[in-house]
Amino acid sequence: MPALLQNAGGEDMKKKSVSKLKAEAWKLLSLIMRKKAGRCEACLSTECLQVHHLIPRARGNSVYFLKDNLVVLCKSCHYSYHNTWSPQEKIDLIESVIGSARWEEVEKVKYVYMKYPIPKLEKMIAEFKKELEEL
Repeated sequence: MPALLQNAGGEDMKKKSVSKLKAEAWKLLSLIMRKKAGRCEACLSTECLQVHHLIPRARGNSVYFLKDNLVVLCKSCHYSYHNTWSPQEKIDLIESVIGSARWEEVEKVKYVYMKYPIPKLEKMIAEFKKELEEL
């Protein structure tokens, strides 16, 4: 019986580690995106920048860290995107920021389930840190 408890605890610890690594990777990627854009990609404001997933994370985690699925919006535009913009306004933003061809590539993988094992997350974090240093 103790072996089963240890295994269950080990799995729980692994999930916590994966969760922490995902959070760290997202924090770094978000910082990279905000530094690169430097302004809201909708209204050009430089205040309160946030990173928005064009395809929601809930639809498929393969787009979670995909840069082509991310746009930088100010807090006001981010709120408007979710609450008041029409579908056409959203399409216009997508086409102006990433273009139709790249959007089609994002659309192809949106329902793919991708695992993020610890070594993959650690590699992503190292790459994001390196990219951040080069900015």
